[in-house]
Amino acid sequence: MIAERDATYDQLAERNSELLDERDKALNEAAELRDEVELMKAAEQMNLGMLRKACKERDALAAHAERLKPALEDFSRGLGTCCCGDDMQRHPSPMNAGHMPVDSGWYVLEMYMRETPAVSLSQRDALKQAEALEDMAKQVKAMDRNMSIAGIVAHIRHDAAVIREQAEAQP
Repeated sequence: MIAERDATYDQLAERNSELLDERDKALNEAAELRDEVELMKAAEQMNLGMLRKACKERDALAAHAERLKPALEDFSRGLGTCCCGDDMQRHPSPMNAGHMPVDSGWYVLEMYMRETPAVSLSQRDALKQAEALEDMAKQVKAMDRNMSIAGIVAHIRHDAAVIREQAEAQP
């Protein structure tokens, strides 16, 4: 009977040791998985940063292209007027005019081409901010006169959150 009890105790001790080893192994695997998740999160953040940068550059180029459209149309046919104001067909010779005749459409195109996309983007962003402030002023004017400042601020923040959510959801 004592021998059986000792044998059972030995089996339980061996099983306990096996379970402790399995637990340690599982804890090590969990730690490795946590590390892997952290690395994946860091990589995801880096990818999001690069994506945001690429989207900003894309937006800048798109805004720049929009600003170039009128100049490209002018360039294709010219405006027929020199930068000095004289008609290109009847412009005096460079010796008599004191300058080389340049079609103002070509000049405008050259100015646009020198402009960086960031300038176009900054201008577009400034216009959007101005529109947002104008819209906010209209909303505040239309609100209930008894609404508290905190209520107005909460309303405006809610609208801003909705617009931001819509913008961030777009590809």
